[in-house]
Amino acid sequence: MKFSLLAALILLQAVACESADDNLFEHRNLFEQIHSYTPQSLVTDANALDRDLYVIRNELEKETKRGWSNAESVYRDGANSKPVALLTLHKALKEDIDEGTIVRGLDVDGYEVVGTLYEGAKNGTQDLVIQYHIKEDQKNYVNCQVGASPAPNFGGCFNSSGKVLMFQEEFSYDYDVMEENVNYRAIEDLSGQAQQKMWECRHCPFPDFEKFYNYYGEYNYADRIITSAFRGQQTYLKNGNMDFGFYTEYGLGSFIHKAMSYMPIFMYCIRQMEQAVAECEDGENEKGAHFWDEAVAYYSGSRSLDPNSNGYLIFHQAELRCGEFSSCGENHDSLDGQSYVNIEAFKHFNDGQNNIEFGRCELARKNKERIVAMMKIPLIQGTLRYAHIISHEDQFYEKHGAEATMFALSVLPFVHDCSKHDAKVIHENMKSKDNANVDFLAVKKAFENNYHCMNIQCGEVGGIWDEATGDFKYDSLPCGQKSSLPLILGGVCGGLLVIAIIGYVVLKRKQKKMQQEAAEQIQGDNRDWDVKSEGSMEDVPWDVASGESVEDTAVRNKSFI
Repeated sequence: MKFSLLAALILLQAVACESADDNLFEHRNLFEQIHSYTPQSLVTDANALDRDLYVIRNELEKETKRGWSNAESVYRDGANSKPVALLTLHKALKEDIDEGTIVRGLDVDGYEVVGTLYEGAKNGTQDLVIQYHIKEDQKNYVNCQVGASPAPNFGGCFNSSGKVLMFQEEFSYDYDVMEENVNYRAIEDLSGQAQQKMWECRHCPFPDFEKFYNYYGEYNYADRIITSAFRGQQTYLKNGNMDFGFYTEYGLGSFIHKAMSYMPIFMYCIRQMEQAVAECEDGENEKGAHFWDEAVAYYSGSRSLDPNSNGYLIFHQAELRCGEFSSCGENHDSLDGQSYVNIEAFKHFNDGQNNIEFGRCELARKNKERIVAMMKIPLIQGTLRYAHIISHEDQFYEKHGAEATMFALSVLPFVHDCSKHDAKVIHENMKSKDNANVDFLAVKKAFENNYHCMNIQCGEVGGIWDEATGDFKYDSLPCGQKSSLPLILGGVCGGLLVIAIIGYVVLKRKQKKMQQEAAEQIQGDNRDWDVKSEGSMEDVPWDVASGESVEDTAVRNKSFI
Protein backbone atom coordinates (compact mmCIF):
# COMPACT_ATOMS: atom_id res chain seq x y z
CA MET A 1 0.00 0.00 0.00
CA LYS A 2 1.39 3.42 -0.97
CA PHE A 3 0.98 6.52 1.19
CA SER A 4 1.29 10.16 0.20
CA LEU A 5 0.48 11.59 3.64
CA LEU A 6 2.05 10.45 6.88
CA ALA A 7 -1.22 11.14 8.66
CA ALA A 8 -2.72 8.10 6.96
CA LEU A 9 -0.44 5.98 9.14
CA ILE A 10 -2.42 6.91 12.25
CA LEU A 11 -5.22 4.53 11.33
CA LEU A 12 -2.77 1.70 10.72
CA GLN A 13 -1.03 2.27 14.05
CA ALA A 14 -4.30 2.19 15.96
CA VAL A 15 -5.09 -1.24 14.56
CA ALA A 16 -1.56 -2.48 15.23
CA CYS A 17 -1.58 -1.32 18.85
CA GLU A 18 -4.73 -3.26 19.62
CA SER A 19 -3.20 -6.56 18.52
CA ALA A 20 0.45 -6.06 19.47
CA ASP A 21 0.19 -7.57 22.94
CA ASP A 22 -1.19 -10.93 21.82
CA ASN A 23 0.78 -11.11 18.57
CA LEU A 24 2.77 -14.18 19.68
CA PHE A 25 -0.30 -16.22 20.53
CA GLU A 26 -2.15 -15.23 17.36
CA HIS A 27 0.71 -16.40 15.17
CA ARG A 28 1.84 -19.36 17.23
CA ASN A 29 0.90 -21.89 14.55
CA LEU A 30 1.67 -19.67 11.59
CA PHE A 31 5.47 -19.51 11.82
CA GLU A 32 7.24 -21.03 8.87
CA GLN A 33 8.67 -24.50 9.44
CA ILE A 34 12.39 -25.12 9.66
CA HIS A 35 12.52 -28.53 8.02
CA SER A 36 10.39 -30.80 10.29
CA TYR A 37 10.32 -28.29 13.17
CA THR A 38 7.63 -25.64 13.71
CA PRO A 39 8.89 -22.69 15.80
CA GLN A 40 6.65 -21.21 18.49
CA SER A 41 8.21 -17.77 18.05
CA LEU A 42 9.56 -15.52 15.32
CA VAL A 43 13.12 -16.55 14.38
CA THR A 44 13.33 -15.83 10.64
CA ASP A 45 15.80 -13.05 11.44
CA ALA A 46 18.17 -15.33 13.38
CA ASN A 47 17.74 -17.95 10.68
CA ALA A 48 19.02 -15.42 8.12
CA LEU A 49 22.47 -15.10 9.71
CA ASP A 50 23.77 -17.64 7.22
CA ARG A 51 23.13 -15.06 4.48
CA ASP A 52 26.13 -13.23 5.89
CA LEU A 53 28.14 -16.40 5.25
CA TYR A 54 26.94 -16.41 1.66
CA VAL A 55 28.20 -12.85 1.16
CA ILE A 56 31.47 -13.59 2.97
CA ARG A 57 32.18 -16.66 0.86
CA ASN A 58 31.53 -14.82 -2.39
CA GLU A 59 33.82 -11.97 -1.36
CA LEU A 60 36.63 -14.30 -0.24
CA GLU A 61 36.48 -16.24 -3.49
CA LYS A 62 37.37 -13.08 -5.40
CA GLU A 63 40.86 -13.29 -3.81
CA THR A 64 41.22 -9.51 -4.04
CA LYS A 65 42.12 -6.93 -1.42
CA ARG A 66 38.67 -5.33 -1.67
CA GLY A 67 36.90 -8.70 -1.47
CA TRP A 68 38.98 -9.67 1.55
CA SER A 69 38.13 -6.38 3.26
CA ASN A 70 34.41 -6.72 2.46
CA ALA A 71 34.33 -10.24 3.88
CA GLU A 72 35.90 -9.16 7.16
CA SER A 73 33.54 -6.18 7.44
CA VAL A 74 30.47 -8.41 7.06
CA TYR A 75 31.92 -10.81 9.63
CA ARG A 76 32.41 -8.01 12.16
CA ASP A 77 29.46 -5.71 11.41
CA GLY A 78 26.83 -7.97 9.81
CA ALA A 79 24.60 -7.39 6.79
CA ASN A 80 21.44 -9.48 6.99
CA SER A 81 20.40 -10.15 10.58
CA LYS A 82 18.74 -7.81 13.12
CA PRO A 83 18.76 -4.63 10.97
CA VAL A 84 18.48 -1.38 12.90
CA ALA A 85 18.07 2.30 11.88
CA LEU A 86 19.76 5.02 13.98
CA LEU A 87 17.57 8.10 13.54
CA THR A 88 18.30 11.58 14.92
CA LEU A 89 15.25 13.67 15.80
CA HIS A 90 15.15 17.39 15.12
CA LYS A 91 13.82 18.01 18.63
CA ALA A 92 14.42 16.25 21.91
CA LEU A 93 11.75 13.98 23.34
CA LYS A 94 9.57 15.44 26.09
CA GLU A 95 8.89 12.09 27.75
CA ASP A 96 10.27 8.55 27.98
CA ILE A 97 9.22 6.10 25.26
CA ASP A 98 9.40 2.40 26.07
CA GLU A 99 11.30 -0.30 24.28
CA GLY A 100 9.08 -2.13 21.80
CA THR A 101 7.01 0.93 20.88
CA ILE A 102 5.86 0.75 17.24
CA VAL A 103 7.42 3.31 14.92
CA ARG A 104 6.05 4.03 11.42
CA GLY A 105 7.49 6.02 8.55
CA LEU A 106 8.02 6.04 4.79
CA ASP A 107 10.77 4.77 2.49
CA VAL A 108 12.25 6.68 -0.45
CA ASP A 109 9.36 5.61 -2.70
CA GLY A 110 6.65 6.59 -0.23
CA TYR A 111 5.82 3.07 0.98
CA GLU A 112 5.23 2.31 4.62
CA VAL A 113 8.13 1.23 6.81
CA VAL A 114 7.44 -0.31 10.23
CA GLY A 115 9.78 -0.92 13.13
CA THR A 116 9.91 -1.00 16.94
CA LEU A 117 12.15 0.78 19.40
CA TYR A 118 15.05 -1.59 20.08
CA GLU A 119 15.99 0.48 23.13
CA GLY A 120 13.81 2.72 25.24
CA ALA A 121 14.22 6.43 24.48
CA LYS A 122 14.64 8.72 27.47
CA ASN A 123 13.15 12.14 27.98
CA GLY A 124 15.48 14.74 26.44
CA THR A 125 17.18 12.47 23.91
CA GLN A 126 17.12 12.97 20.16
CA ASP A 127 18.38 9.48 19.25
CA LEU A 128 16.12 6.60 18.25
CA VAL A 129 17.28 3.01 17.77
CA ILE A 130 14.63 1.32 15.64
CA GLN A 131 14.66 -2.34 14.65
CA TYR A 132 12.94 -3.01 11.36
CA HIS A 133 9.85 -5.21 11.45
CA ILE A 134 10.61 -8.90 10.83
CA LYS A 135 8.11 -11.01 8.91
CA GLU A 136 7.20 -14.67 9.31
CA ASP A 137 7.96 -15.40 5.66
CA GLN A 138 11.62 -16.43 5.51
CA LYS A 139 12.08 -15.43 1.89
CA ASN A 140 10.85 -11.88 2.59
CA TYR A 141 11.73 -11.61 6.27
CA VAL A 142 12.94 -7.99 6.01
CA ASN A 143 13.23 -5.37 3.26
CA CYS A 144 16.15 -3.29 4.53
CA GLN A 145 19.55 -5.02 4.30
CA VAL A 146 22.47 -2.63 4.52
CA GLY A 147 25.02 -2.91 7.30
CA ALA A 148 28.40 -3.84 5.83
CA SER A 149 26.92 -5.44 2.73
CA PRO A 150 28.88 -4.74 -0.48
CA ALA A 151 25.51 -4.82 -2.30
CA PRO A 152 23.00 -3.17 0.09
CA ASN A 153 19.23 -3.25 -0.32
CA PHE A 154 17.70 0.12 0.61
CA GLY A 155 14.19 -0.74 -0.61
CA GLY A 156 12.55 -1.09 2.78
CA CYS A 157 14.67 1.39 4.76
CA PHE A 158 13.45 4.64 6.25
CA ASN A 159 13.99 7.57 3.90
CA SER A 160 17.01 9.75 4.68
CA SER A 161 14.74 12.45 6.14
CA GLY A 162 11.09 12.84 6.95
CA LYS A 163 8.76 12.09 9.82
CA VAL A 164 8.07 9.05 11.97
CA LEU A 165 4.90 8.37 13.91
CA MET A 166 4.83 7.16 17.51
CA PHE A 167 1.64 7.21 19.61
CA GLN A 168 -0.10 9.28 16.95
CA GLU A 169 2.55 12.01 17.27
CA GLU A 170 4.87 12.97 14.43
CA PHE A 171 8.62 13.48 14.90
CA SER A 172 10.91 14.94 12.23
CA TYR A 173 14.27 13.21 11.74
CA ASP A 174 17.40 12.88 9.58
CA TYR A 175 19.97 10.09 9.24
CA ASP A 176 22.56 8.66 6.83
CA VAL A 177 20.89 5.74 5.03
CA MET A 178 24.21 4.10 4.16
CA GLU A 179 26.04 4.59 7.44
CA GLU A 180 23.22 4.48 10.00
CA ASN A 181 21.41 1.37 8.84
CA VAL A 182 23.38 -1.14 10.84
CA ASN A 183 23.05 -4.71 12.11
CA TYR A 184 22.86 -5.62 15.77
CA ARG A 185 23.72 -9.25 15.05
CA ALA A 186 27.02 -10.22 13.42
CA ILE A 187 28.97 -13.47 13.43
CA GLU A 188 31.85 -11.94 15.38
CA ASP A 189 29.43 -11.00 18.18
CA LEU A 190 28.65 -14.64 18.88
CA SER A 191 32.26 -15.18 19.95
CA GLY A 192 32.82 -11.71 21.41
CA GLN A 193 29.87 -12.14 23.80
CA ALA A 194 30.87 -15.65 24.89
CA GLN A 195 32.31 -14.61 28.24
CA GLN A 196 29.14 -12.77 29.19
CA LYS A 197 26.63 -15.27 27.78
CA MET A 198 28.36 -18.61 28.29
CA TRP A 199 30.71 -18.15 31.27
CA GLU A 200 29.39 -15.46 33.61
CA CYS A 201 25.61 -15.79 33.25
CA ARG A 202 23.37 -17.06 36.02
CA HIS A 203 23.45 -20.73 35.00
CA CYS A 204 26.98 -20.56 33.62
CA PRO A 205 29.48 -21.84 32.77
CA PHE A 206 27.75 -23.91 30.14
CA PRO A 207 29.46 -27.33 29.99
CA ASP A 208 30.26 -27.56 26.27
CA PHE A 209 31.67 -24.04 26.13
CA GLU A 210 33.74 -24.88 29.21
CA LYS A 211 35.47 -27.65 27.25
CA PHE A 212 36.47 -25.17 24.56
CA TYR A 213 37.61 -22.57 27.06
CA ASN A 214 39.68 -25.16 28.93
CA TYR A 215 41.34 -26.23 25.69
CA TYR A 216 41.98 -22.89 23.99
CA GLY A 217 42.32 -20.76 27.12
CA GLU A 218 40.33 -17.84 25.68
CA TYR A 219 36.66 -16.90 25.88
CA ASN A 220 36.69 -15.55 22.34
CA TYR A 221 38.78 -18.41 20.95
CA ALA A 222 36.70 -18.52 17.73
CA ASP A 223 37.31 -14.87 16.90
CA ARG A 224 41.01 -15.22 17.78
CA ILE A 225 41.36 -18.10 15.33
CA ILE A 226 39.36 -16.42 12.54
CA THR A 227 41.20 -13.10 12.96
CA SER A 228 44.55 -14.89 12.78
CA ALA A 229 43.41 -16.53 9.54
CA PHE A 230 42.36 -13.16 8.08
CA ARG A 231 45.85 -11.86 8.92
CA GLY A 232 47.71 -14.98 7.83
CA GLN A 233 49.34 -15.15 11.25
CA GLN A 234 49.99 -17.68 13.98
CA THR A 235 47.52 -18.18 16.81
CA TYR A 236 48.71 -17.90 20.38
CA LEU A 237 46.36 -20.09 22.34
CA LYS A 238 46.75 -22.48 25.26
CA ASN A 239 46.35 -25.50 22.94
CA GLY A 240 45.62 -26.17 19.31
CA ASN A 241 47.86 -23.47 17.86
CA MET A 242 48.00 -23.02 14.10
CA ASP A 243 50.24 -21.01 11.79
CA PHE A 244 48.18 -19.60 8.94
CA GLY A 245 51.29 -18.21 7.28
CA PHE A 246 51.54 -21.53 5.41
CA TYR A 247 48.50 -20.67 3.29
CA THR A 248 47.64 -18.19 0.56
CA GLU A 249 44.29 -16.43 0.17
CA TYR A 250 43.07 -19.49 -1.75
CA GLY A 251 43.43 -21.84 1.18
CA LEU A 252 42.56 -19.28 3.84
CA GLY A 253 39.34 -18.29 2.12
CA SER A 254 38.07 -21.84 2.39
CA PHE A 255 39.15 -22.03 6.03
CA ILE A 256 37.62 -18.72 7.11
CA HIS A 257 34.03 -19.01 5.97
CA LYS A 258 33.73 -22.60 7.21
CA ALA A 259 35.38 -21.74 10.52
CA MET A 260 32.68 -19.11 11.05
CA SER A 261 30.02 -21.79 10.57
CA TYR A 262 31.53 -24.49 12.76
CA MET A 263 33.06 -22.41 15.56
CA PRO A 264 31.09 -19.32 16.69
CA ILE A 265 27.71 -20.19 15.15
CA PHE A 266 28.09 -23.86 16.14
CA MET A 267 28.77 -22.94 19.76
CA TYR A 268 26.02 -20.31 19.86
CA CYS A 269 23.53 -22.94 18.72
CA ILE A 270 24.53 -25.01 21.75
CA ARG A 271 24.37 -21.90 23.95
CA GLN A 272 20.77 -21.20 22.95
CA MET A 273 19.77 -24.74 23.91
CA GLU A 274 21.49 -24.34 27.28
CA GLN A 275 19.73 -21.01 27.83
CA ALA A 276 16.40 -22.58 26.88
CA VAL A 277 16.84 -25.26 29.54
CA ALA A 278 17.95 -22.61 32.06
CA GLU A 279 14.80 -20.55 31.40
CA CYS A 280 12.74 -23.71 31.80
CA GLU A 281 14.33 -24.36 35.20
CA ASP A 282 13.46 -20.81 36.19
CA GLY A 283 9.83 -21.38 35.20
CA GLU A 284 10.11 -19.10 32.15
CA ASN A 285 8.87 -21.67 29.65
CA GLU A 286 7.85 -19.17 26.97
CA LYS A 287 11.29 -17.54 26.99
CA GLY A 288 12.85 -20.97 26.96
CA ALA A 289 10.80 -21.90 23.90
CA HIS A 290 12.14 -18.88 22.01
CA PHE A 291 15.76 -19.72 22.82
CA TRP A 292 15.12 -23.30 21.70
CA ASP A 293 13.63 -22.01 18.42
CA GLU A 294 16.73 -19.88 17.85
CA ALA A 295 18.96 -22.91 18.43
CA VAL A 296 17.16 -24.66 15.56
CA ALA A 297 17.72 -21.54 13.41
CA TYR A 298 21.47 -21.53 14.13
CA TYR A 299 21.59 -25.26 13.42
CA SER A 300 19.88 -24.97 10.03
CA GLY A 301 20.07 -21.51 8.50
CA SER A 302 17.71 -20.01 5.94
CA ARG A 303 19.61 -21.21 2.88
CA SER A 304 19.13 -24.86 3.84
CA LEU A 305 15.40 -24.30 3.29
CA ASP A 306 15.92 -23.29 -0.33
CA PRO A 307 16.12 -26.38 -2.59
CA ASN A 308 18.07 -24.34 -5.15
CA SER A 309 20.88 -23.28 -2.82
CA ASN A 310 23.41 -24.83 -0.49
CA GLY A 311 23.27 -24.29 3.23
CA TYR A 312 26.28 -23.26 5.30
CA LEU A 313 25.59 -24.48 8.82
CA ILE A 314 25.81 -27.86 10.54
CA PHE A 315 22.57 -29.10 8.92
CA HIS A 316 24.14 -28.88 5.46
CA GLN A 317 27.44 -30.39 6.64
CA ALA A 318 25.57 -33.41 7.99
CA GLU A 319 23.75 -33.89 4.67
CA LEU A 320 27.01 -33.59 2.73
CA ARG A 321 29.03 -36.04 4.83
CA CYS A 322 26.44 -38.81 5.19
CA GLY A 323 26.80 -39.75 1.50
CA GLU A 324 30.59 -39.88 1.87
CA PHE A 325 30.43 -42.08 4.97
CA SER A 326 27.36 -44.20 4.15
CA SER A 327 25.64 -42.86 7.25
CA CYS A 328 22.37 -41.64 5.76
CA GLY A 329 18.93 -42.90 6.68
CA GLU A 330 17.27 -43.87 9.94
CA ASN A 331 19.75 -46.73 10.48
CA HIS A 332 22.84 -44.71 9.43
CA ASP A 333 23.68 -47.37 6.82
CA SER A 334 22.78 -45.79 3.49
CA LEU A 335 24.39 -43.60 0.85
CA ASP A 336 21.08 -41.91 0.07
CA GLY A 337 18.29 -40.16 1.92
CA GLN A 338 18.43 -37.65 4.73
CA SER A 339 21.38 -37.63 7.07
CA TYR A 340 20.93 -39.80 10.16
CA VAL A 341 22.46 -36.93 12.14
CA ASN A 342 19.69 -34.55 11.03
CA ILE A 343 16.96 -37.15 11.49
CA GLU A 344 18.10 -37.73 15.06
CA ALA A 345 18.74 -34.06 15.80
CA PHE A 346 15.29 -32.93 14.65
CA LYS A 347 13.64 -35.75 16.55
CA HIS A 348 15.19 -34.32 19.70
CA PHE A 349 14.57 -30.70 18.69
CA ASN A 350 10.86 -31.51 18.50
CA ASP A 351 10.85 -33.55 21.71
CA GLY A 352 12.83 -30.83 23.48
CA GLN A 353 10.35 -28.19 22.35
CA ASN A 354 7.49 -30.12 23.98
CA ASN A 355 9.51 -30.78 27.12
CA ILE A 356 10.30 -27.10 27.58
CA GLU A 357 6.71 -26.06 26.92
CA PHE A 358 5.45 -28.39 29.66
CA GLY A 359 8.29 -27.73 32.10
CA ARG A 360 10.05 -31.09 31.73
CA CYS A 361 13.45 -29.43 32.02
CA GLU A 362 15.62 -32.48 32.76
CA LEU A 363 14.22 -34.29 29.74
CA ALA A 364 14.91 -31.19 27.64
CA ARG A 365 18.52 -31.27 28.86
CA LYS A 366 18.82 -34.87 27.68
CA ASN A 367 17.45 -33.77 24.31
CA LYS A 368 20.11 -31.07 24.19
CA GLU A 369 22.88 -33.54 25.02
CA ARG A 370 21.79 -35.91 22.25
CA ILE A 371 21.67 -33.07 19.73
CA VAL A 372 25.19 -31.95 20.70
CA ALA A 373 26.44 -35.52 20.26
CA MET A 374 24.98 -35.53 16.74
CA MET A 375 26.53 -32.14 15.96
CA LYS A 376 30.02 -33.55 16.58
CA ILE A 377 29.66 -36.26 13.94
CA PRO A 378 29.89 -34.15 10.73
CA LEU A 379 32.94 -32.38 12.16
CA ILE A 380 34.64 -35.71 12.92
CA GLN A 381 33.72 -36.96 9.44
CA GLY A 382 35.15 -33.82 7.87
CA THR A 383 38.40 -34.23 9.79
CA LEU A 384 38.69 -37.91 8.80
CA ARG A 385 37.89 -37.24 5.16
CA TYR A 386 40.59 -34.62 4.71
CA ALA A 387 43.10 -36.59 6.78
CA HIS A 388 42.51 -39.52 4.40
CA ILE A 389 42.78 -37.34 1.29
CA ILE A 390 46.05 -35.74 2.41
CA SER A 391 47.62 -39.02 3.53
CA HIS A 392 47.07 -40.50 0.04
CA GLU A 393 48.19 -37.49 -2.01
CA ASP A 394 51.47 -37.46 -3.90
CA GLN A 395 51.83 -33.75 -3.23
CA PHE A 396 50.39 -31.22 -0.79
CA TYR A 397 47.33 -29.15 -1.75
CA GLU A 398 46.82 -26.18 0.55
CA LYS A 399 43.03 -26.15 0.25
CA HIS A 400 42.92 -29.69 1.62
CA GLY A 401 45.32 -28.70 4.37
CA ALA A 402 43.23 -25.67 5.33
CA GLU A 403 40.02 -27.72 5.39
CA ALA A 404 41.69 -30.39 7.53
CA THR A 405 42.91 -27.76 9.98
CA MET A 406 39.48 -26.12 10.23
CA PHE A 407 37.60 -29.34 10.98
CA ALA A 408 40.17 -30.42 13.53
CA LEU A 409 39.97 -27.10 15.39
CA SER A 410 36.19 -27.33 15.55
CA VAL A 411 36.19 -30.69 17.35
CA LEU A 412 39.54 -30.96 19.20
CA PRO A 413 38.21 -29.62 22.55
CA PHE A 414 35.64 -32.42 22.69
CA VAL A 415 38.41 -35.01 22.22
CA HIS A 416 40.72 -33.23 24.67
CA ASP A 417 38.03 -33.37 27.34
CA CYS A 418 38.13 -37.18 26.98
CA SER A 419 41.83 -37.76 26.29
CA LYS A 420 44.62 -35.19 26.17
CA HIS A 421 46.88 -37.72 24.46
CA ASP A 422 44.48 -38.46 21.62
CA ALA A 423 43.78 -34.74 21.11
CA LYS A 424 47.52 -34.19 20.76
CA VAL A 425 47.77 -36.97 18.15
CA ILE A 426 45.02 -35.37 16.08
CA HIS A 427 46.48 -31.87 16.44
CA GLU A 428 50.00 -32.93 15.47
CA ASN A 429 48.71 -34.57 12.31
CA MET A 430 46.11 -31.98 11.33
CA LYS A 431 47.77 -28.69 12.28
CA SER A 432 48.62 -26.17 9.58
CA LYS A 433 51.62 -27.23 7.54
CA ASP A 434 53.04 -27.18 4.04
CA ASN A 435 53.41 -30.94 3.58
CA ALA A 436 51.27 -34.05 3.34
CA ASN A 437 52.67 -35.86 6.38
CA VAL A 438 49.48 -37.18 7.93
CA ASP A 439 49.14 -40.55 9.65
CA PHE A 440 45.51 -41.22 8.83
CA LEU A 441 45.26 -44.44 10.82
CA ALA A 442 46.61 -42.68 13.90
CA VAL A 443 44.03 -39.90 13.53
CA LYS A 444 41.24 -42.42 12.99
CA LYS A 445 42.27 -44.44 16.05
CA ALA A 446 42.53 -41.30 18.20
CA PHE A 447 38.93 -40.42 17.40
CA GLU A 448 37.65 -43.97 17.84
CA ASN A 449 39.22 -44.23 21.28
CA ASN A 450 36.86 -41.49 22.44
CA TYR A 451 33.55 -42.17 20.69
CA HIS A 452 32.02 -43.65 23.83
CA CYS A 453 33.18 -40.69 25.90
CA MET A 454 31.67 -38.30 23.32
CA ASN A 455 28.35 -40.19 23.42
CA ILE A 456 28.45 -41.38 19.82
CA GLN A 457 28.75 -44.81 18.21
CA CYS A 458 31.01 -46.20 15.50
CA GLY A 459 28.14 -46.89 13.14
CA GLU A 460 26.83 -43.33 13.49
CA VAL A 461 30.12 -42.01 12.13
CA GLY A 462 30.48 -44.67 9.44
CA GLY A 463 33.51 -45.10 7.21
CA ILE A 464 34.80 -43.42 4.05
CA TRP A 465 32.95 -44.89 1.08
CA ASP A 466 34.75 -45.87 -2.12
CA GLU A 467 32.44 -45.46 -5.13
CA ALA A 468 34.87 -47.36 -7.37
CA THR A 469 34.65 -50.58 -5.34
CA GLY A 470 31.16 -50.10 -3.93
CA ASP A 471 32.49 -50.62 -0.41
CA PHE A 472 34.28 -48.77 2.35
CA LYS A 473 37.89 -47.86 1.66
CA TYR A 474 40.07 -50.65 2.98
CA ASP A 475 41.76 -48.42 5.58
CA SER A 476 38.68 -46.44 6.58
CA LEU A 477 36.05 -48.89 7.75
CA PRO A 478 33.62 -48.04 10.53
CA CYS A 479 35.40 -48.92 13.75
CA GLY A 480 34.70 -52.47 14.88
CA GLN A 481 34.04 -53.67 11.33
CA LYS A 482 36.59 -56.01 9.75
CA SER A 483 37.71 -55.49 6.19
CA SER A 484 35.99 -57.57 3.52
CA LEU A 485 39.24 -57.73 1.55
CA PRO A 486 40.77 -60.57 3.61
CA LEU A 487 37.47 -62.44 3.32
CA ILE A 488 37.51 -62.05 -0.44
CA LEU A 489 41.14 -63.09 -0.70
CA GLY A 490 40.52 -65.95 1.71
CA GLY A 491 37.56 -67.08 -0.35
CA VAL A 492 39.55 -66.96 -3.56
CA CYS A 493 42.48 -68.82 -2.03
CA GLY A 494 40.15 -71.34 -0.41
CA GLY A 495 38.39 -71.92 -3.71
CA LEU A 496 41.65 -72.47 -5.51
CA LEU A 497 42.71 -74.92 -2.80
CA VAL A 498 39.48 -76.90 -3.18
CA ILE A 499 39.93 -77.01 -6.96
CA ALA A 500 43.49 -78.18 -6.51
CA ILE A 501 42.42 -80.94 -4.13
CA ILE A 502 39.65 -82.10 -6.45
CA GLY A 503 42.07 -82.09 -9.37
CA TYR A 504 44.59 -84.10 -7.37
CA VAL A 505 41.98 -86.68 -6.40
CA VAL A 506 40.79 -87.03 -10.01
CA LEU A 507 44.36 -87.36 -11.23
CA LYS A 508 45.18 -90.00 -8.64
CA ARG A 509 42.07 -91.98 -9.54
CA LYS A 510 42.92 -91.77 -13.22
CA GLN A 511 46.46 -92.92 -12.53
CA LYS A 512 45.17 -95.78 -10.40
CA LYS A 513 42.77 -96.83 -13.18
CA MET A 514 45.57 -96.74 -15.74
CA GLN A 515 47.76 -98.84 -13.47
CA GLN A 516 44.96 -101.37 -13.04
CA GLU A 517 44.40 -101.53 -16.80
CA ALA A 518 48.14 -101.97 -17.38
CA ALA A 519 48.31 -104.72 -14.80
CA GLU A 520 45.36 -106.50 -16.37
CA GLN A 521 47.03 -106.24 -19.82
CA ILE A 522 50.23 -107.77 -18.49
CA GLN A 523 48.31 -110.59 -16.90
CA GLY A 524 46.52 -111.21 -20.22
CA ASP A 525 49.80 -111.32 -22.14
CA ASN A 526 51.22 -113.76 -19.67
CA ARG A 527 48.20 -116.04 -20.13
CA ASP A 528 48.70 -115.93 -23.95
CA TRP A 529 52.34 -116.74 -23.57
CA ASP A 530 51.54 -119.67 -21.36
CA VAL A 531 49.11 -121.06 -23.97
CA LYS A 532 51.63 -120.77 -26.89
CA SER A 533 54.60 -122.17 -25.01
CA GLU A 534 53.30 -125.16 -23.28
CA GLY A 535 56.82 -126.58 -23.13
CA SER A 536 59.92 -125.18 -21.60
CA MET A 537 62.04 -122.43 -23.21
CA GLU A 538 64.79 -124.95 -23.36
CA ASP A 539 62.81 -127.05 -25.90
CA VAL A 540 62.74 -124.17 -28.51
CA PRO A 541 65.70 -124.16 -31.01
CA TRP A 542 67.62 -120.80 -30.63
CA ASP A 543 69.64 -118.79 -33.18
CA VAL A 544 72.47 -117.40 -31.11
CA ALA A 545 73.62 -114.92 -33.78
CA SER A 546 70.20 -113.21 -34.17
CA GLY A 547 68.93 -113.69 -30.63
CA GLU A 548 65.76 -115.23 -32.02
CA SER A 549 64.34 -118.65 -32.04
CA VAL A 550 65.13 -120.66 -35.13
CA GLU A 551 61.44 -120.66 -36.03
CA ASP A 552 61.18 -116.86 -35.80
CA THR A 553 64.31 -116.37 -37.85
CA ALA A 554 62.87 -118.49 -40.61
CA VAL A 555 59.66 -116.54 -40.69
CA ARG A 556 61.54 -113.18 -40.77
CA ASN A 557 63.83 -114.35 -43.60
CA LYS A 558 60.91 -115.58 -45.56
CA SER A 559 59.16 -112.27 -45.38
CA PHE A 560 62.06 -110.54 -47.18
CA ILE A 561 62.44 -113.04 -50.09
